[in-house]
Amino acid sequence: TTIINSGKIPPSVNQVTNKLQAGWGSFVESTKHALETTQHLVEQEQSKLFKPKGPYKRDPKLPLDVESLKDAEVVYITNRLISMGHPAMQSSVDGDITPDRKLAAVGQLLEKRHSKQYMVWNLSEVEYDVSVLDDQVLTFQFPGSPSPPLGLLLKLLISMESWLKADDRNVAVVHCLTGKGRSSTVLAAFLCWTGEAGFANVHDALEYIAKCKHLASAEELTIPSQRRYASYFANMLDGVRPSQPPLMLKRIIMSSAPKFSKGPAKQNAEDGGASFVMGCAPY
Repeated sequence: TTIINSGKIPPSVNQVTNKLQAGWGSFVESTKHALETTQHLVEQEQSKLFKPKGPYKRDPKLPLDVESLKDAEVVYITNRLISMGHPAMQSSVDGDITPDRKLAAVGQLLEKRHSKQYMVWNLSEVEYDVSVLDDQVLTFQFPGSPSPPLGLLLKLLISMESWLKADDRNVAVVHCLTGKGRSSTVLAAFLCWTGEAGFANVHDALEYIAKCKHLASAEELTIPSQRRYASYFANMLDGVRPSQPPLMLKRIIMSSAPKFSKGPAKQNAEDGGASFVMGCAPY
């Protein structure tokens, strides 16, 4: 048997080698991708298992905490106006959404989308650790749940307008306890104050905000006293000046005790049962 060694590798061997190299490269890439995916999942689980105690900042590289953001009712009214509920309140429907987790989720969202370009207006009377939001929080306090007094409302609107005019990329975030009544009243007034989104009527602006929050009407969004203050503000825009000095209510004289009923509507026997007695209207 004669063996001829020419020093050349047969073509079939080259083809096998090339296939092995291509397969090995594909194997390495797929293994690398699997390792990255596994590492990401492990980090997610670790963030759930080892939650920091107290307020903390959520890693911007992690996905958004959508569940917490939904619970906080974060809603874009326009691309520069954001409404939300209190960002550091325990969820009423999900025990896993703690105040710290919700605040961290809101902070991560604002940092991801509007890094260093956002300002938060807190109208809730309930303070929280603002360092999670990079100290970008202004607090305006007024008692109870009504609309802010007209003087304070003007200060609010001017501060929001100044912030948005400072940079076209700036956004304003407004919240109260629920993200509904007080926040929406202020935002509706701001839309009319600046003509943002083409609004000139404050009640139309309230209806628009209600739709943004997937509510049927402004009546589900605000209480009667807030809608009344919205009318006062509309009067101011029309040139009606509030009386100076403010009037103080000292006493109320009632000729008879008002009819009051906590239950369902009842027929009024005094007029033959043709009408219903609904009781006092507190507003």
